[in-house]
Amino acid sequence: PGAGIAGATFAKKLIYQTTQRQCDITVIDLRFVHVMKCAAARAVALGERFAYRVAIPNQELVPPSRGQVIHKKVDKILTDRNTVVLEDGGVIPYDILICATGAVNKSVCEPTLKLRTTRDVVKWYKHWHEQIQKNKNIAILGAGVVGTELAAEIKYHNPDKIVSLISNDQVLIDGGSPAVLPGFNKKLKLKLDKLGVRIYLGQKPTNLTEKDFKGRCYLDTATTIKTSKGNRIEADLVLLCNGKTLNNKMYPPEWLNGLGQLVVCDTLQLNVNPNVFAIGDVNSANVNKQAYTAIKQADLAAKNVKSLIQSKQMKSYSPPSFTYLSLPTGRDTGVTQYGPVVLGDRITRIWKGEELEVSRRWKLYNQGNNLIRENEENWVLISDRMYPASAGASMKYSASPSNPYEKSSSPYGSDTGSKYKKGGRYPNGKNGSDMNHYMDYDARYGPPALYYR
Repeated sequence: PGAGIAGATFAKKLIYQTTQRQCDITVIDLRFVHVMKCAAARAVALGERFAYRVAIPNQELVPPSRGQVIHKKVDKILTDRNTVVLEDGGVIPYDILICATGAVNKSVCEPTLKLRTTRDVVKWYKHWHEQIQKNKNIAILGAGVVGTELAAEIKYHNPDKIVSLISNDQVLIDGGSPAVLPGFNKKLKLKLDKLGVRIYLGQKPTNLTEKDFKGRCYLDTATTIKTSKGNRIEADLVLLCNGKTLNNKMYPPEWLNGLGQLVVCDTLQLNVNPNVFAIGDVNSANVNKQAYTAIKQADLAAKNVKSLIQSKQMKSYSPPSFTYLSLPTGRDTGVTQYGPVVLGDRITRIWKGEELEVSRRWKLYNQGNNLIRENEENWVLISDRMYPASAGASMKYSASPSNPYEKSSSPYGSDTGSKYKKGGRYPNGKNGSDMNHYMDYDARYGPPALYYR
């Protein structure tokens, strides 16, 4: 279970390293799309014009010849039967189980798990973009990577807004193993000061608690925040960026430690079950829970699963001995730490800030040919699906309920082949001009199709 960065990387690596005879891969994820957390702050700041880039269709992650992707919620795992039980009662047997369910950030940067499709995710970020535009004074509670990047992106793209960043920690980015260098935090604070973000470190609100948020990650009523150092901060909109929750409810209690993590040994297998591996945020392997450590764990887990299948000796995981952290404060500014070196705007822009690794992530999910250019305007979202704007908002099709792949008349007319000739980009990554390409994609995979003219 899990098709995030760890689960997707593992699946791709295992496909490349094994044959169809050796294993069949089933990926289970509730969402039809993968939400790019590392680009989510910009989606909040820019709304719909950028949001579609962070919602990546995941249904083509596994080729049909090698397995399947199932979009269901996992209810529980029966260890005595080696089966995964889905919420709808479905049962999936396994020989080897990879747990990559990750964690959910408590922030407007990450849509709730109930939002499963491209349409849902785009609407989420569009809503928060509108809230940013509507309110003048915006306060963010909790720094860290998520809160700091959110404050920077909002201020960078909306310089007229008054953005306040409040944290009880003494530094912007704390924790991690190995630790973030003091020089990183110093340079990062200078970048935020230059943008005009108001920073309040080492203090917390005295008149606001989590109960006031009523389980939400925001407070949309005008309030005056009083801090423990006596500061008074006016806020029209308060955004909470405070920690994350592990997706671990489906796992047996004996698999978990006191922190809710899956306890693994040095080969990333569970201590209590050698046929179960855990990677990414949900395991106990290391403190530094970032994308690059999840990728490293996924790579090793794929090699170890192959070794387990072939009855060979497995390799041990060793956490990275250096810190890699790149934190953009806009498209062309930011700070990067690579080992003992702290780098500035140019490297941060090249490595991450300019595009936020969007193209690379789309390629990971075998969707590289379907990525819409950021300045592309000729697209429209119709009934949960992206279609060319030329199709019009009233576009309809008539597939028979008994035969969902039944051909319908093309809304583009008889010259469809000339407009969308071979080599064009299709939702399912296939070339051709027949409308059945759309129909097949719709019926099999549902809403999250992306298409651009």
